[in-house]
This record gives sequence, C-alpha cells and structure tokens, in this order.
Amino acid sequence: MARAGPLLMAIGAFGVGLGGCAGRAPELTVRGAYVVEQGPEGTLINVVVDAWNPLPRTGTGVENDKPLREARYRVTALGGAGAGVGRAVRLVQATAAPMSTRRFELPITIPGAQRPERVEVSGLFQYEPTSKLRQLLADWLPLPTTRVRAEVAVSPSGEVLSPPAPYRVMTSVGVNPDGSTTVIPQVR
Repeated sequence: MARAGPLLMAIGAFGVGLGGCAGRAPELTVRGAYVVEQGPEGTLINVVVDAWNPLPRTGTGVENDKPLREARYRVTALGGAGAGVGRAVRLVQATAAPMSTRRFELPITIPGAQRPERVEVSGLFQYEPTSKLRQLLADWLPLPTTRVRAEVAVSPSGEVLSPPAPYRVMTSVGVNPDGSTTVIPQVR
C-alpha cells in the first residue's frame, strides 16, 4: 500500500499535464441576440458569439487553429411577459485562426408568445486541442472545453446591439535575415 502513493501521484501529475496539452482555450464573448422569427409558440433567437484565439501564428499558421466543435448552451428570457428557457446542443463548426476572432451564431427557441427584452446565455463549448500529444489521445480523452456566460439585449431585427469585438489582425513588418517574416498583432 505504501508503494501505491507515488504511483497514484505520478498518474495524477500525468493527467494534469495532459490537460495543459490543449493549449489556451479560445475566449468567447456573447455580443448580442436578435429575433429571427416570432410565433404563438415561441421566439426563435440567434445569439451572436465571438471566439478569440489567443495563440500566436507559427509555421504555416494552422498548428494553432482553434476549431470549435460541440456547444451545449442555455438561453433564459429576462423581461417581457414571461421567463422562458431554451436549451440546445449543436455542432458549431467554426474555426478561429491564431490571433484572430471568429463570429458565429447559435439559434435557440424561447417558449412564450412575447419577445424577451433581454436574455442570459450560458454554455459549454468543446474545442480541438493544438498539442500533437493531446490530439493523439483525443480518442481516449474528452475534448477540452471553455465556458461563456453573459446577459445581453435582444434586438427585434437582425442588428446586434452590442458593439463588435476588437478584431485583431496580423500585420507583416518585414523580412528577417533568415528569410522569415516578422509579424505583430494589432487591434483594429
């Protein structure tokens, strides 16, 4: 029994190390929501989300892409005539390139006859890891996840009331003596 302690510690340390192999998680920001369709049974709303990939561009640039996969989210109506809750699980299929933001929309139906004024959005998003070791173990370990939670106004039309995210772009500065290109991130 005394020998099991170091073995369990080693296994635990290995497991914690694999968790770090996923790299940094994409940063998700809910930018707003708008009504797509409204009927007597409920309101179809699209929630607008920005995914920022904080990883630097390396080599060909695809090594640090952050493909988002499954989203499990809940949208709760706030204000209006009643408080309805919509839940959904769907494939996101959006990829944020290194040092850039990718915008995508999540549809949700809120039960109730009236349009909510505001909604609270909470969700858990799976993303593909960037580490080669973690990618090899993807069949045996669950994908890493990141969370989002926000309260936003619901626009009656297709416009999003929240200001857009600061989109970050890569700007080439010049060619180094070894032939590689120097790039720096800039916010526009």
